[in-house]
Amino acid sequence: MNVSSRQQLIASDQRYLVVGLGETGVSVVNHLRAQGKTVSVVDTRKQPPNTSWLADVHPEVPLYRESVPQDYYDSSVTWVVSPGIALSEPMVIEAQASGASVLGDLDLFMEAAKAPVIGITGSNGKSTVTTLVGEMLAKAGLRAAVGGNLSPAALAILDDDIEVYVLEMSSFQLERSNALGLDVAVVLNVTADHIDHHGSMAAYHAAKHRIFRKAKAVVVNDDDVLTQPLVDSTVQVTRYGAKAHRDAEFKLLNDALWMGVSKIIDVSEMALRGRHNHLNALVACAIAACFDVAAEAMAATLRTFSGLPHRCRVVQTIAGVTYINDSKATNVGAALAAIEGIGPNSDLVLLAGGLGKGQDFSALVPAINRYVREVIVFGEAAGELAALPLLRPAIQVENLQQAVSRAAEIAQPGDTVLLSPACASMDQFKNYQDRGDQFSDCVSSLPGGAHE
Repeated sequence: MNVSSRQQLIASDQRYLVVGLGETGVSVVNHLRAQGKTVSVVDTRKQPPNTSWLADVHPEVPLYRESVPQDYYDSSVTWVVSPGIALSEPMVIEAQASGASVLGDLDLFMEAAKAPVIGITGSNGKSTVTTLVGEMLAKAGLRAAVGGNLSPAALAILDDDIEVYVLEMSSFQLERSNALGLDVAVVLNVTADHIDHHGSMAAYHAAKHRIFRKAKAVVVNDDDVLTQPLVDSTVQVTRYGAKAHRDAEFKLLNDALWMGVSKIIDVSEMALRGRHNHLNALVACAIAACFDVAAEAMAATLRTFSGLPHRCRVVQTIAGVTYINDSKATNVGAALAAIEGIGPNSDLVLLAGGLGKGQDFSALVPAINRYVREVIVFGEAAGELAALPLLRPAIQVENLQQAVSRAAEIAQPGDTVLLSPACASMDQFKNYQDRGDQFSDCVSSLPGGAHE
């Protein structure tokens, strides 16, 4: 679907069915009702969220809890499917077969946005980079709004006063979106994740690369061939990387970030820790430069930005041992980035485990063998992790509390205890935030720990 046909569709008098009443669904309902559109909602969960909100704020919008009436399976209806709903759901497949249009919230956003839009995706680092870009733009005096998969939802940040939008976009959002025509698009990295949802690495890769369709400019990771798009010669391309032989305009070289031959900042001046975060900072600079942000504004931002919660954040240092919460590392690629980013500067005691999501953990072995003193595993994937061919066998425990206690016994002054699970959290926790919070509580409860 091209941009003009999408405009005609959204501008029409068609009925809309919003599938899912989570944060995205709420934003879609608000957006469409503000335009006077006829809207219904379906959410078949036993206890859908936001039902009281819908009844109070939009009592005219019907909510279907079990099934969708047959007249919604028709070309006169547009289904806006929330990212948490798989496109393989029978009702979505039936809707597509009936001729109904299936969109995502990003399609609606792109039609409504009056300012340039930056889209950022990748297996790891996208929340950090999205936030950093927003702060660099703000430091340069631009009115920037940040959201999308990061939260708040994209449609919730629409504002006529905004000068630039910076959106984190997930593979779930992209797979149901049409050609977005972004002003700047970037895929940070691609490592195996959500294979249980997409079905294959190829399908996951294809979903990520949908971000490039009809983009006006792209920022490309020269170090990761899986991120590099096939784009028309008219598309502006900015390259970045850490390999000195690459012909990239933005480089991580000699422990500094560079824009051409001009140094932006020495990494020793940055608040972010780890080589992977230095690369996140580099790509943020490359994106910000597309909007003429000066190196001084980039550097000023990087001196104070210490990262997002649960992403390689120092919890405490106790008896010379530093405890780092990287609970957001819900896949192998994220954990590998943390180990390789922090390991060169400190021996590690790694805490890993949770829901494996069908991942292959073998990619962790070389980095663990090089940088990790001990591995302590817990949760559903503990057996798989313990079976890896490590130089030192992993220690298997029941839960995170036991893992922290065992790590405190093992770690020596100068070591880092790193919670970087390489797994999802829902086997033992509500979400990755809950896991990270419980890790911090466990650390605070250690002898010498400080309670905040």
